[in-house]
Amino acid sequence: MTEKIEKILEKANILLRGHFLLTSGLHSDIYFEKFRIFQFPWYLEELVKTGKELIGRFDFDYVAGPEKGGFFIAYEVAKQFHKTAFYLEKKEDNFVIKRNFDKIVEGKKVIVADDVLTTGHSLSKVVNELKKNFSVQGVFVIIDRSEKEIDLGVPVISLYKREFRNYKPENCPLCEKNIPLIRPGGKRLS
Repeated sequence: MTEKIEKILEKANILLRGHFLLTSGLHSDIYFEKFRIFQFPWYLEELVKTGKELIGRFDFDYVAGPEKGGFFIAYEVAKQFHKTAFYLEKKEDNFVIKRNFDKIVEGKKVIVADDVLTTGHSLSKVVNELKKNFSVQGVFVIIDRSEKEIDLGVPVISLYKREFRNYKPENCPLCEKNIPLIRPGGKRLS
């Protein structure tokens, strides 16, 4: 299954190599241009179909997706499982449920669907927010690029996981080699 997923990621130009500044502040020689998957809906559909057996291990009524990339993943998972999707939006340094979704689905079993897991910082905020009103059954991510096991307090299932080295800026071998640092979106920082 890993080979199939990697081929899809390469076809969609999602898997990139270079010297990247990740959202977490870490540096890496691998970057996933995750928004490319939304450019090609048929690849996202295929990825979720490939992971359907894994996702089906969860007992859930709803699928929640964090802003921005999680919106699309949650939508596709909900579509394929004939469930209802809802979304969490950023508010300052947290995620909140708006648009009365919390009133519509309160107390139900929910899973979180997102694109990429790196440090777990954002997803832990999403899970904690959902736990206020819902029974969170687990998290499904397309790509897990974390360096170690991340405890979100619920099971985490990833479709694609490979070990990738992430570096603190002060210990980055790519910086030492003067390889230009790129912020996703194409902006060079050095």
